[in-house]
Amino acid sequence: VSTQSTWELEETNFMRRAHLSEINSVLMSSDCKVLFSGGSDGLKVWELGQSGWELKTSLVHVGLINSIIKLGNTIITAGSRLHVISVRAIDIQPKMSEWTYQWNIETMTSLSNKLYFGTEDGLIWIYQIISGELLEFEHKIELHNITVSQIDSNSNYMVSISKDNCIAIWNVNSIGKPSLIYVNASVIQDTKVLTTYGDQILIASSNSLRSLNLFKPNYNAKKKKKKKKKTLLYF
Repeated sequence: VSTQSTWELEETNFMRRAHLSEINSVLMSSDCKVLFSGGSDGLKVWELGQSGWELKTSLVHVGLINSIIKLGNTIITAGSRLHVISVRAIDIQPKMSEWTYQWNIETMTSLSNKLYFGTEDGLIWIYQIISGELLEFEHKIELHNITVSQIDSNSNYMVSISKDNCIAIWNVNSIGKPSLIYVNASVIQDTKVLTTYGDQILIASSNSLRSLNLFKPNYNAKKKKKKKKKTLLYF
């Protein structure tokens, strides 16, 4: 790969010790004026000012955060607990709903009015998002034997990967809970990033990228039958 480029990078702000420990997730607003960051010391909200990013508020009490997503005027954080936070009231008294689980939530994704997340005990939870700030439990899926580390979804499929390198693909359009359409116990080692688009699945590990194409084999295709040579007998 050529290292030549016509673009340049300029550092506009450097927030040293933005969190007390490792930062697990960051999310920027669509207008690029608000930044959300989450780690073991909770959620921090940053606002773009004249001198760069400035800390707007810090929500330490939300606990460990591994994932952040934004839906309209709502922020959903997942980690030691699941929180639904109203952005409109975040600088005053945050309007917040909380769900507590026995195990930490490792990964989370959303699609339309559905929220999917995986926990340390290998479970996949599905909630319906109601009017932006309310969640209603729908399904719990048991397949993985260990922590679900990556999860992503699109209009057709949900893909989950656990820490034992097992990948599972689910049909999200099936009646009731998603139906399992593919499972493989060892596709790739040490998955760091997972993303899906249509029938394409992109998986990134520590030093490699793999693009996978999902298709349905045609098991009903008729195999060509070999014509048997007729044996003629003469008397």
